[in-house]
Amino acid sequence: MAENDQKSAISTFFSAKSIFITGGTGFIGKQIIEKLLRSCSGLDRIYVLVRPKHGIHVHQRIEQLCLLPLFDEVRLLIPNFKSKLIPIIGDITKNEFDLSDEDQQLLIENCQIVINSGASVRFNEPLKQAIKSNLYSVRNMINLCKKMQQLQGWVDNYSGATNIIVVIGKGLMRVSKSRPIVDHPMIPVDTVANMTLAIAWFTAINHNSYSLEINPILHLFLILFLSSSKPTVYNCCTSTFNKTCLSLQDFLNTIVKEEKTIGFDNYSLIGPSVVATMNRPHYYFLRFFGELLPAYFIDLIACLTFRKAKMVKLGRKVITLKSALEYFSRNQWIFVNRNSQFLQNQMNDIDRQVTDDNNINLFKYFSF
Repeated sequence: MAENDQKSAISTFFSAKSIFITGGTGFIGKQIIEKLLRSCSGLDRIYVLVRPKHGIHVHQRIEQLCLLPLFDEVRLLIPNFKSKLIPIIGDITKNEFDLSDEDQQLLIENCQIVINSGASVRFNEPLKQAIKSNLYSVRNMINLCKKMQQLQGWVDNYSGATNIIVVIGKGLMRVSKSRPIVDHPMIPVDTVANMTLAIAWFTAINHNSYSLEINPILHLFLILFLSSSKPTVYNCCTSTFNKTCLSLQDFLNTIVKEEKTIGFDNYSLIGPSVVATMNRPHYYFLRFFGELLPAYFIDLIACLTFRKAKMVKLGRKVITLKSALEYFSRNQWIFVNRNSQFLQNQMNDIDRQVTDDNNINLFKYFSF
């Protein structure tokens, strides 16, 4: 979002409004909160659904959230920004978010916008738990929205490459059973946060619109002849016309190069290096000599020196991670983002400049 509230239509829209957000302590959720606080200074309150965790009360979790370096700029602009964050005790997997009657009424009476950013993105999670996190949570939000007046909402999900970056940097991952030439579409988290807020703005001013990511002629037919009660679907992804993605091998090579540049290999016994291959014998050869054998050797040394052996256990976790991602890294994925392009065309120049995903330099984002 643009920093100048007077020129940004989106910032103006959020002025004097209150927002209810789930997943606010998650990767994208906290980015959305930071963006709202920094770029939409006129907003009233942000009600954040939080559950107690490891004995830490929800108020303490919000305090910990506000201390993150992510909010350094917000602290300079709005020293008392924490007063805008109101923790709401609840759980996305529980019926009606497990809200108390008082908190539910508080949200109904005070919130004009909802952002459902809470979800599970574990590819190998048991189906029953995934349904609770990703489907029941949406149902809970819809049921809550039905009790609110003049409210617009939507659902988002997210995924990240953080685990891959760490295990490569630590030398735990030396080979990937992947297709090297497959495009690896990624969108930076700030772009997702910006697009999420733009969707809120556009949904509010055009809440009766209806469209899908399909060809323009059928799109027009649906607008003219079908019900307008169904939600618009926005894919925040690399452009259909201007590809802003790296091949998988370029992605892996960039990670290795940048981690060596900042001296990541100084903190691991084996420097970062990784190969993507679809050749099974080649994969298992590199896995045995590059991952398994060093792990057992290091654990043997640890046992002989009366230290805790942990490399083999970490190696099993890496195998689980690679297995979960293997299907996605072996196949080419194309997502149509016609609606997102249309949305950007409805913005003024300042808002469009911030949300445009056609000119993303991923090499710059991976420069540590």
